[in-house]
Amino acid sequence: MKVRCSWSAAPGQVVQVQIAGHHAEAVTGANGRWQTQIEPPAPGGPYSIRITGPQTVVLHEVLVGDVWLCGGQSNMQLGLGAARNGAEEIKAANHPEIRFFIVAQHASYSSTAVAEGSWRITSPQSVGEGGGLSAVAYYFALRLQEDVHVPIGLIQDCIGGTPAETWTSPETLRQFQDFAEPLAELDRLKAKGGPEYGNYIMHWYDDYDIGLKNKPWSAADFDVSTWKTVHVPGGFDELGVSDAPSVCWFRKEITLPDPLPAGRARIYLGVIERMDTTYINGTLVGASAWG
Repeated sequence: MKVRCSWSAAPGQVVQVQIAGHHAEAVTGANGRWQTQIEPPAPGGPYSIRITGPQTVVLHEVLVGDVWLCGGQSNMQLGLGAARNGAEEIKAANHPEIRFFIVAQHASYSSTAVAEGSWRITSPQSVGEGGGLSAVAYYFALRLQEDVHVPIGLIQDCIGGTPAETWTSPETLRQFQDFAEPLAELDRLKAKGGPEYGNYIMHWYDDYDIGLKNKPWSAADFDVSTWKTVHVPGGFDELGVSDAPSVCWFRKEITLPDPLPAGRARIYLGVIERMDTTYINGTLVGASAWG
């Protein structure tokens, strides 16, 4: 089975790929992209891959084995440190033949040619950084390696709460009539330009939430003398929107101790149904969604 290699260079350039005595060649197209397939050496390594074209690039510490895509929602995203006995597992996570790549998250309304991230060697330091390596992916790789005895690569690409259609190409979804309306709205947003939020509601805010326009209502010096005073809990009832989907702005003046206590500060707002955004003195400090 041959391995596909691709990257970019100036159009019309000849590119050669070499690994452990195996060679392949490609010519970049008009868009500068090139792609070729090369016969890989025996499983194991480490090997070096030399790519020669307008310039020479050498990739070191390359292993040959099986690569698995670890996609899904929060169950796949859950980091090893949050699993049962996770702290002990992290301390023992010294597996140089298990490599992983965590795809950086970002909202996008079209496909991305190059994913952000980097390959890491499984170690106590690497598996616990940031959100951590997926616990499901990690335990899967350990168990699999016991059976196949080859290096294992894991590509972690998962985001909690995402539905299956967000991982599906628009071309495929267009075959199902149920997606005609949301796809049309997505096309409209792409043509309009502007921020790519990854949801529809933020675009609605930009268009219709007057508290975000001109001088925003979050500004520290905004005049609220004409605003209605309400009680919380219960403010939505007093504003007449207890059952209607709506956007409401609330302000409250508080006095913080001087000097401020050392360490991190938190604001507890109770249960908010369904979304909130919070500002202090006009500065965005946090937000939450769906309860």
